[in-house]
Amino acid sequence: MTAFAPHLFKNKTYVVTGASSGLGRGVAIAIAQLGGRVIALGRSGDRLQLTLDQMVSSNHLKIIGDISSADAAFETMKEARASAGNSIHGIFHSAGVAQIKTARMTRTKHIEEIIGASLLGAFGIARAAATREFFALDGGSIVFMSSVAGEKGQVGMSAYGASRSAISGLVKNLACEFAPHKIRVNSIIAGAVETEMHTQISR
Repeated sequence: MTAFAPHLFKNKTYVVTGASSGLGRGVAIAIAQLGGRVIALGRSGDRLQLTLDQMVSSNHLKIIGDISSADAAFETMKEARASAGNSIHGIFHSAGVAQIKTARMTRTKHIEEIIGASLLGAFGIARAAATREFFALDGGSIVFMSSVAGEKGQVGMSAYGASRSAISGLVKNLACEFAPHKIRVNSIIAGAVETEMHTQISR
């Protein structure tokens, strides 16, 4: 964390989805180290608690919620906003499902699992963020995790790559829509990162 000011996020609150593991957990811990307060979202209370146990201070919150559809994500984000008390300053959407399956082996249920967690969840998050008083008066920031899989082809990653390409398109349009409200929207097009999910799909 030496590249950042030690109190960069002091007095600010951030929602992190997928905070129970991988990149989401790493970002949640990093925000806490930089003085921020984190509302950690995930599907497993025990795994979320493991994240909170590694975080600086004890003012963070965990919310067990579903973001596998736009409506479910909207409701979960409403709960996060209500729990925050003060304004939220940013959202980091890391939750996702990765599968390696050829097109021949891919069924509707597989596509729904992948699209649900990433793209549909992102729509629900955006809808919640657009509601009045979700962010602080001076605006906020939304960061969606994307992947190089949406830019560069790889065998068995068609459904996952398509979901990440869709995130890129979503971000460009949301950035235009939300700019007048002082809300920044960006994505991180990540390469391979050594997380539990990456280890599972690369075996």
